Amino acid sequence: MEMLLFLITRNHRTNMKNYLLLNMQQTCLMVTQPTGLYMMTDLLVIFTKMIFSQLKQQVLLLSLNRLYRLVH
Repeated sequence: MEMLLFLITRNHRTNMKNYLLLNMQQTCLMVTQPTGLYMMTDLLVIFTKMIFSQLKQQVLLLSLNRLYRLVH
């Protein structure tokens, strides 16, 4: 169970890094465009949502881990 939790969190972190890198590259392209400013605000909204969803997932994983320790 602990190994499974570790794999889930590790995979999630890798996905987040890749997602952030991809978005940063897109952001750099957007800034050079005239509408870049509006797209930047959209990206900020996306980043904020993404960070909150990651926090929710971390809380869920912590809860699962605590539950596992209580049971075993």
